[in-house]
Amino acid sequence: MDTNFVEFAAPTAPNTSTVVERVDLREYKNDILALCQRNGTPEVARRFDWYYRDQGQERPFSWILRDGKGEICGLCSVTVRDLRHGKTTVKAGVAGNLLVDRSKRVYLGAFSLVRATKSLVTNKEVDILMGIPNQFSQPIFLRLGYKVIDLWTTHAFIHGSRQLLQSHLGWVGRVASPIVDFCAAAKRVLAANLHPNYGSLRVVNVPEAELGNLSLEDWSAPQERFVQRVSSEYLRWRFFRDPVNRYEILAIVPAAGRPCAYVVVRHNSERSWIVDCGIDSQRVTAAHAILQACHARSEMGSTVWVAHLRSLPLSSQLTSHGFVCMPPSLGGYPYFPLVGFWLGEHPLAHAFAQARAWNIFNGFNDV
Repeated sequence: MDTNFVEFAAPTAPNTSTVVERVDLREYKNDILALCQRNGTPEVARRFDWYYRDQGQERPFSWILRDGKGEICGLCSVTVRDLRHGKTTVKAGVAGNLLVDRSKRVYLGAFSLVRATKSLVTNKEVDILMGIPNQFSQPIFLRLGYKVIDLWTTHAFIHGSRQLLQSHLGWVGRVASPIVDFCAAAKRVLAANLHPNYGSLRVVNVPEAELGNLSLEDWSAPQERFVQRVSSEYLRWRFFRDPVNRYEILAIVPAAGRPCAYVVVRHNSERSWIVDCGIDSQRVTAAHAILQACHARSEMGSTVWVAHLRSLPLSSQLTSHGFVCMPPSLGGYPYFPLVGFWLGEHPLAHAFAQARAWNIFNGFNDV
């Protein structure tokens, strides 16, 4: 799973004269696609029309970097997400698609692009700017005043570990996998005995045409936590219309009543990732919703993975439900930080800085 920040070389060469402009990137589509092609990211072409749309949520803010000849040599975009904190709505911007042309010797232009995005906060167009930078872009964001909110970690629900362990450990993993599978199965049985009250929950596949039946607007949000405010239009655009990845949305439904949660699963040939989970907090927890999805969809893959912020109670809850913590060396999500930039005088500034206040998944990211 990759972050939305493009890797670029360290600024070892002198910077040439550059100018940053805020633009509607759709007007420069051909130039942007050529820039991405030159720098080894041709997949942007498949996502461009989907990403820079005006449906499902607000169209992204974008900036371009021009070199001394006026040619486009960099870009950065910010998508908009609505959050809830209790009864308060918060507008968050998610920084992404940071790219600077390696051939133009303007590496320090990345600082100019990231600095430009901060105007969204200072001009109060968004309440907070957020991002999940990789090891190349982290120093830029931190030097420009972004704060680390928390780190991501990964738990896995193991059905069969042979392919996973063999790919990382060779024949040792192949020999060890029966033992790992036995221990994982025993842990799942123990967890099921400790949490017997959720057996009545059903898991139902939600087709695109039935997203409105989730009645998301009626769900209660966890108190004193930031959660994403989603709509059926957003879920349709973000997951069903993604031109690259294949997603499935599952509804968690009590024996009598309307859905109380949804779980979004991204599939690939080796495993499945749970990338988002929304709940009616008065009726179910995220851990129980995720557990039900894993039990009901055991055919999803030999392992089902979920990346989440490590400071959430969800981490210990998943462990108690039979999940295993997976380091990056075994395929877990990299220990990238969730970073944010906000004004100190914002009414929720103290809450922004609290890791345990953030109840989001990595599907919150823009790609």
